[in-house]
Amino acid sequence: MRRSNKWDARTSLGVLALVAPVLALLMQSPVFGVDYATVYETSFSVDPNWVTDQPANYYWDSVNGVYHATTVNAQPGPSPTRYAYTLVNYSGGSFRLEFDMAPTDIQWSAGLGFGLYDASLTTWPPATPDRHWVHVFIGRSDGGEVLQLTVRGASGVSQYAQLWNVLSDGTWYHFVLEYDSSTDALTLTTTVRSTGAVVGVMQAPNVGGLPADLDYLGFARDPVGECCPPVGPGCNGYSCSTSATALLDNVRLTAPGGACCLPN
Repeated sequence: MRRSNKWDARTSLGVLALVAPVLALLMQSPVFGVDYATVYETSFSVDPNWVTDQPANYYWDSVNGVYHATTVNAQPGPSPTRYAYTLVNYSGGSFRLEFDMAPTDIQWSAGLGFGLYDASLTTWPPATPDRHWVHVFIGRSDGGEVLQLTVRGASGVSQYAQLWNVLSDGTWYHFVLEYDSSTDALTLTTTVRSTGAVVGVMQAPNVGGLPADLDYLGFARDPVGECCPPVGPGCNGYSCSTSATALLDNVRLTAPGGACCLPN
């Protein structure tokens, strides 16, 4: 039989079927054509020494090698309160934040957010337009448990995207939060850590750019709960006695040209 130095159509199609998914993944990756470097990374194998105003609620669990976070609803005093963070050298623009989190006890009207904040550690639109954040929020209301992507960029416009009742308390999830400055889009991809099954993908388009002041990586809650005593007289449709608890693991922040900062 005469040999041919050309692939037949079936061979070509088979190779393309194998290669195309790999190329698609590479093109979606931040390292495809761009030099991304680690800005911050910790597996919580040692104490990360994060800054917090409530060490009884935010602390390193040395036995399990994870970070414990409990966010109470009531604001206990002047802002900022109910935070745990580490300073990172984020210079604005594209980034990729990956982390594992397991919600363990998300009570009614409570929640907690993890991501990047400016020095105000604010998570809700204030009167002042020049406050910025980008974080993943897990909470509970009458409709059930909510997974929310929220961002307030340089434009001063807040955006939200959310999925309802896709998470289960006690299950570990892997979150990939990525901002692409070339498209000005923020994307959150959530998967089950043990299986890789996709829970959901959310996107906030037209962010308006992210400023370089998002140097606080961690948990924040203000000004939610400022209506509760001792700051306020009380809240309608909001419990001042509930809280939200989650465990955190394997945090990694990367950005183009980033410099590695205190890996753990």
